[in-house]
Amino acid sequence: MRRLNQFFIRDALLGLLIILLFTPWFAQPEQAEIAPAIFVLLHELLFNGADNTSRVLIPLILGYLLFIFLLTLSYWIVRRFRLNSKQPKTMDDTATVQDQ
Repeated sequence: MRRLNQFFIRDALLGLLIILLFTPWFAQPEQAEIAPAIFVLLHELLFNGADNTSRVLIPLILGYLLFIFLLTLSYWIVRRFRLNSKQPKTMDDTATVQDQ
C-alpha cells in the first residue's frame, strides 16, 4: 500500500508539470493566438495585476482536477484487478485439478 502511495504522488506531480506546461490558453482575450496557460498567468500577474487571472486559472484547475480523477480511477482499477488475481482458489477448483 505504501508503494502505491509513492507512485500516486509521483504521478500526480508529473501530471501537474504536464498540465502547467501544455495547457493552451488565449494570450489576449481579443486575439486567437494561444500560449501555455502558465505563461499567460504570469503575464497577467506581472502586467495586469491579480484581477484578470481567473480566466487563466480556470482551465489549469479543471485540467488538473480531471487528471487527478483519471489517475485515481486508473489506480483503483489496477488495485481491484490485482486483488482479484491474488485471491486463493476454492476447494472445488483444486479438487478438479487433482482428479485429472
